[in-house]
Amino acid sequence: MKTRDMVIHASLELFNEHGERTITTNHIAAHLGISPGNLYYHFANKQDIIQEIFSLFEKHINENIKPSEEKEFHAGSMMAYLDAAFVALWKFRFFYVNLHDILLKDDQLKKRYLKLQQSTTHSISQILQQMVNAGLLCIPAEDVERLADTIRILMGSWIGHKLVQSNQKEIKPSELFDGVSRMILIIKPYATEASSAMFSQMESRYQSLIAEDGAALNAI
Repeated sequence: MKTRDMVIHASLELFNEHGERTITTNHIAAHLGISPGNLYYHFANKQDIIQEIFSLFEKHINENIKPSEEKEFHAGSMMAYLDAAFVALWKFRFFYVNLHDILLKDDQLKKRYLKLQQSTTHSISQILQQMVNAGLLCIPAEDVERLADTIRILMGSWIGHKLVQSNQKEIKPSELFDGVSRMILIIKPYATEASSAMFSQMESRYQSLIAEDGAALNAI
């Protein structure tokens, strides 16, 4: 792996484990066993590293939260989206923990974040409309985008909510699976008779993952 990529992945690991606020470029260099000068050859400062990590986050969302290309929408299709949401929350959890401060320090990153939120809401709207067209959901046309935005807001605010409620410094996998299961609860009232079994299957799966906590990470 190239030094630049090593810095990005080590930074993501350290930010998730210790929090972005407490980690400096010197910590990152020491963790990798390289000189600070070597790190600065690739990145001008910590904010540049965060920009690159955000690019990975952006790529994950754009590649995984998009309308299905399958001819038939089924439980596996929906669970793939929910799993992608969990991976985003878990793999980039430091970002959600300190979102306000991170964006406050970088106007360019804030613009990128807001643009991604807008495109994510649009993608979720398209996915919901696919489910309506497939006879799996019954959502009034005027409510599709608002429902999509509600799901996106839940995804983005869940970690902060759990940390405030529990006074914890770290989020557990089970708590993220719980957040994903709440997305199912938001959509379930719009389910049709044709999709009732699908929603039962999804609820059962995520309740099992909640119970397994960290051991369930291998299932995603």
